[in-house]
Amino acid sequence: MENIKRNMELYLRLLGVKKKKVSLEALSELISAQLSTIPFENISKLYYNRLYKLDHLPSFSQYLNGISENSFGGTCYSNNYYFYKLLKYLGYNAKLCGADMNELDCHIVIIVSINYKDYLVDVGYAAPFLNPIPLYLETDRTIFAGRDEYIIKPRDNKGYSQLEMFRNDICKHGYVVKPVAKRIEDFNKVISDSYNNSSTFFNTLLITKYISGSFVTINNLELIELKQNVSSIRQISDTDELVELIERIFNIPQSITGEILKNIKFSEDAWN
Repeated sequence: MENIKRNMELYLRLLGVKKKKVSLEALSELISAQLSTIPFENISKLYYNRLYKLDHLPSFSQYLNGISENSFGGTCYSNNYYFYKLLKYLGYNAKLCGADMNELDCHIVIIVSINYKDYLVDVGYAAPFLNPIPLYLETDRTIFAGRDEYIIKPRDNKGYSQLEMFRNDICKHGYVVKPVAKRIEDFNKVISDSYNNSSTFFNTLLITKYISGSFVTINNLELIELKQNVSSIRQISDTDELVELIERIFNIPQSITGEILKNIKFSEDAWN
């Protein structure tokens, strides 16, 4: 059985933050530390599946070891779930919730209540959500991110919140947050399905991290940097350059990415 306290203390050390009294400011610090330390990436998903035939969440210890040893992170399921567990450990009134995309409850998010107000926390969407996002809105709120804009709409009469992601003024993606508390076991099937060979993250590469004031993303053979609300994009020539860039920017070893990425067809757009 895993030692929860030991894992949580290691998690905090990896993030470089200390326990603080529950507050909106402390929550923002935790989110920023998470996005600066732990990338959204699907390399570890492919790696663990190939190495261990993993078709479920990595254990907490495996997740943390992957961060410390290989600079891994995870996709929405592991990043949001373990961040949720950290928030609960620190005393936050947090709940794990499902969000609908193209399928029901295929995305995991966190809702945190502070001073009787609800905030969306999503460290598993490869998006520059550095701060808690208010869900008690009366009008739309827009997060500007270079070529991308994220619009959060006021809750509907069911209490659902809709987020839409626009790229170059075209709606590319989004999800609907349902504020019903869930257990991680409720997502077992969608997590298992995400390991199918036909799934998006077995046919694309997406890795993003907040580095020195910039959000740096590699999506297939594109390198995107978001700095001061300006996006710059350049094409990556081939897999060899891709593997070198991933190690140089994200510190994930070439010995891992070189083997994993040679079998990826890059046939999927992660935002479709």
